Amino acid sequence: MEKVEPGDPYAAKFNIPFCVATALVYGQVGLSAFTADRLEDPKVQEIIQRISLVRDAELGKVYPDRWPAVAEVTTRTGQTHAARIDYPKGDPKNPMSQEELVAKFHNLSTPALTEVQRKKTIEACLQLERFENLATFFDDLA
Repeated sequence: MEKVEPGDPYAAKFNIPFCVATALVYGQVGLSAFTADRLEDPKVQEIIQRISLVRDAELGKVYPDRWPAVAEVTTRTGQTHAARIDYPKGDPKNPMSQEELVAKFHNLSTPALTEVQRKKTIEACLQLERFENLATFFDDLA
């Protein structure tokens, strides 16, 4: 078992226990999750302590052709449930839906862009095939 502490908000972005605990407590993990306050959140910290990472040599044998991961959850009653993925969400072999892409864009662009700018950017990106030259794509967004 490996325990790695998320030392600061930047490191927390790469810390699986922190991200899993945050998702369980808050229902999602967006940019707003990576703050010093969230790192100290008692609910998140309590769940982090229950999470352990185990390196699986068998899963590692198929990397980099596949990026497998298995999550196992043991309930308070002792039941164990497991789920496996071979490709992370967003991989060409496990693509995001258009709705998921738009939601991710909103999450990552807020508050950097206004609602009008976000809408214009989304519309342009969803119609990339209409651009013969991507330079005009950026002109249209300006």
